[in-house]
Amino acid sequence: QTYDPNMRLTLLTQEKQNRRHRPKTIIKDFNFNSFFRVGNDNIRDWVESHPYMYPQQENVAWLKNVFIAPGKSATIFDANRSFVIQVGEKTMYMPPPSHTPQCKVVAIRKLVSVVQMYNVYGHFLSEQLPRLALVADRIQDDTAIKILIPDLETARSVFTQILNITADRLVTYKVSEPTESCTTYFVKDMYMVSSTPTGHPSSELYDSMRRDLFSSLPNTIFAHHHDHPATTRTIVFLRRDSNANERRITNEEELLAKIRDTFPSYDLIVLHRDNIAYIASMMWRAGLVVGMTGHNLAPVVFARPGTPLVEIMPENPWVHGWGVWTALGLDHWFVPVMGYQHASKDITVPVDMVVQTMTAALEAHATTTT
Repeated sequence: QTYDPNMRLTLLTQEKQNRRHRPKTIIKDFNFNSFFRVGNDNIRDWVESHPYMYPQQENVAWLKNVFIAPGKSATIFDANRSFVIQVGEKTMYMPPPSHTPQCKVVAIRKLVSVVQMYNVYGHFLSEQLPRLALVADRIQDDTAIKILIPDLETARSVFTQILNITADRLVTYKVSEPTESCTTYFVKDMYMVSSTPTGHPSSELYDSMRRDLFSSLPNTIFAHHHDHPATTRTIVFLRRDSNANERRITNEEELLAKIRDTFPSYDLIVLHRDNIAYIASMMWRAGLVVGMTGHNLAPVVFARPGTPLVEIMPENPWVHGWGVWTALGLDHWFVPVMGYQHASKDITVPVDMVVQTMTAALEAHATTTT
């Protein structure tokens, strides 16, 4: 860790170039290029692993007398600059909208923001929340620092129920259009944490999240997790939203029944958008996690390193989650579902193959942990 006094910038240099790994499958000689498509996510050949496309250096900048713009991404700016608009080809913040001067101004003495582009459930858990670990010491030592969070019930619950941060320290950022109700914030002391490109967090960032955020804050469900062996006889099924427009599992009940019959000595926990503290505690106990690809898998950020994850995937899927699973240190397996696309509304999954993959993942995990 280094500190630049001229820029008031703390650089947290990463020592290694992280790679995102191709998931495992029980299918021998599987044609990855045919299933995942050449060119998907700018990958020409689906070899064993691929380097992350973006730099893996985190930083915290201390900024004086800045504004936070309305709009979609809580862009920080002052009279001369807008900060961290783009990382590589990824747009992380939108320029302040033209109606910013017409918005009401709310002054805040000290603030840290985790908000960036894509303020939805999955992106908050996997990309925005981990950034708070970079300032964990500051928010613990100085209770005057407020935290800007996206307007999500999940975000509010994570901070109040898991991290035990009082609600009066939270400032909710609402995505706003050019209306009379929009808000621009003026912050005297701003702690700006580096943005996380979609699907490309570093393993060091997640290590910091577990070490400095989850385990060090008092009275959380992770406060003494190193002292308590995880309950490995638990399988967690992460269910898609009932109102999801894509990738609903049509034979889900058949799948769940097969899992129960195949693994009678395991507790099967089916999670949806339940209480986030309950979800987090179940994820930490999980011996294996399984579910359809999508934002519903985001709670794996609360799982232990090495936990097997079985991801059910249609053809030509979005794969930015692979960088997340790799950075989390999960044992990533997948079940290919032929004849469906990422945008397919309903998908009938190969039940036997899902269960066989789960069996292989559990056997491999038992071998590595004995």
